[in-house]
Amino acid sequence: MSVNIFATSDNNPKFTTDVGCQKIGCIGVPLAGSGTKRLGKVRMIFGDTEITVECQQEHHTLAN
Repeated sequence: MSVNIFATSDNNPKFTTDVGCQKIGCIGVPLAGSGTKRLGKVRMIFGDTEITVECQQEHHTLAN
């Protein structure tokens, strides 16, 4: 799974397509198994000079 990261100087952005928003990176999140019906949670903590990223794969899959 890929998670794109965007930045802006706007205090209240709504969309990544807003003027001033730009993609600054992409994080690849490995998920076990195969197919498109898998779930994962990604949590990003912003502070100081680092971004901490926590990823967790859900134990169930989506229903067909």
